[in-house]
Order: sequence, then structure tokens, then C-alpha cells
Amino acid sequence: MIDAARRAHLTTFGNALAGYASTALRSAYVIAVADLFFVKHKTDFRTNPANMMTYQAVDALLGRSVVTLAELLKDEHRAWGYPVAIRRRDLGLHRNSISHPMTIDWSRQSMRDFVAAQRDWKEYRPALVWDVWASAAEELTKEGCDVRQPKVEPTAEMAPIVHLILDGSAGKEVSVPGPDAMLEYLHRSASKYELLLKKCCQRLDAAPPS
Repeated sequence: MIDAARRAHLTTFGNALAGYASTALRSAYVIAVADLFFVKHKTDFRTNPANMMTYQAVDALLGRSVVTLAELLKDEHRAWGYPVAIRRRDLGLHRNSISHPMTIDWSRQSMRDFVAAQRDWKEYRPALVWDVWASAAEELTKEGCDVRQPKVEPTAEMAPIVHLILDGSAGKEVSVPGPDAMLEYLHRSASKYELLLKKCCQRLDAAPPS
């Protein structure tokens, strides 16, 4: 067992990781719910919800959270020294892809292989974030750290955001759930979204090497 100072240090790391991961997953959940409603009522929408500035802002928050999480795991200045068993799921490669969206010819072989395998769009990034968080929580708990466990936690502001995205993109004939009904739905369906994230990671683990 590690000493108290080291445990406190790693607990700070774990909770920082959980904060960025939670923001990423809540952002992804908002996008997933908006996309699902669109798919179910596609013919009644005047435009794709992805065209809404609100949707794009949430998607940007998701991307920024993934980038920050990847930088935390990179631990460039060796500030954290976290357990090496924590799965990083190549978030650094996704960080490069997010941060350089116009790059076609990558200098690093790892990025060329990553893009050639189409992992930049085939891999569902929220699922990778979930697995990183789950792995970190597991390893840090072994060290006696009291850290947040992975969970998709709907918050009050998420419901009006989803409503705004859908209300701005749906046709007049579409009855978009109000914020109260949407918040109830978000809470009711969060466990299903968590299961989806876990299944995505299982499929990645089962896939043959590219």
C-alpha cells in the first residue's frame, strides 16, 4: 500500500481524470439523444440537428474534453506518475486527429496507421473515454484512493440543451419533448447508454488487429 501523501496525489489525479471524462460523456450523451430522436423522426425534420450551433458547441466540448484527457494521460512533465496498468486506449492518437482536422499526410507512422485503419472515425470516442475512466478507477482504488467511479450523470442543464437542438431543427409538425420530460428521459435512459459504451469497447477488444 502506498503512503498517504502518494495516495492523496493519485486521488487528485483520479478525480481530475473523472472530471474531464464526465464532461466528455455527458456531452456525448446529449448528442446521442439528439441523434436518436432525429433518426426516429427524420422525415419530419427540416434539417439535421448536427447543423445547429448548439449541437456543434456540445460536440466541440466533447472533443476538447477528449484532448484534455489525452494530455492528462500523456503526463508530459511526469507530474502524476499514475499506475501504468491504466488503459489509455490510444487517446493520444484521437487527440492528434481532433486537434489537426485538416492534416492528411501525417509524419508519424503511428498516425498513418491509425488513419489507414479508419480508426479516427470507426472508434466511438465516448466508449474509449468510458474505458479509460473505468480502468483508472479500478487501478487507483487498488491503491486505496477514493475516486469517482464511471457513470453517465444527467444534469439539469442537459435537458434544455437537447430540447433547443431538436426544437431548432425539427419541423413544425414534430412535437419535441419539453425540458422536464427530456430530463426524465435522460435519467431513465442513462444506464442504457452506459451499456452501449461498454459493448462498444467489447467489440473493439474482440476485433482482429488491423
